Amino acid sequence: MTLETKLRQLRLFKAGTLECTTGLLVSIAVLIAFMSTNLLAESGQQYGDPLSETQVIDLVELMTNPSPYVDKNIKIAGNIKDVCPHKGCWIEVENPEAEVSLRVKVQDDVIVFPSESRGKSVVAEGILRKFELSEARTRAWLKHKAAQIGEPFDDSQPVEPMTMYQIEGTGALIAELGS
Repeated sequence: MTLETKLRQLRLFKAGTLECTTGLLVSIAVLIAFMSTNLLAESGQQYGDPLSETQVIDLVELMTNPSPYVDKNIKIAGNIKDVCPHKGCWIEVENPEAEVSLRVKVQDDVIVFPSESRGKSVVAEGILRKFELSEARTRAWLKHKAAQIGEPFDDSQPVEPMTMYQIEGTGALIAELGS
């Protein structure tokens, strides 16, 4: 066997090994993702209905182009930025790297999110709703939000009509970050 033949065989062997290694790495990544989802399910606290097999939608993608998802059942994941201080009837889910968030509102007294949920990771599911608010409704909404977090609201400040999106929540799984 010539040196040239041996080098060609070595190159083919290395190429096959690289393909095998790449395939193995992809398989390992899929396995880790699957296991981490299962670990969240095993170590998290379920609120409301169990989560479906619906794919998680990236929060940034969702808030960049929400129209295709309006009135559809969706699932999001992120960190809990805030919790309703009165009845635990909503959570604000955020992607902290992108500074994007979305409120998940549930029926009062049907699901109650504990205030200790703030700062934990969550997978939440429900129907995405779109609300077109007039100037008067926008003012009332902003005043209500300010009251919920104990901040003053200046009624004299000008406001514009706004469009708001919110998930009508049916279920959520909450776990410690890193679980």
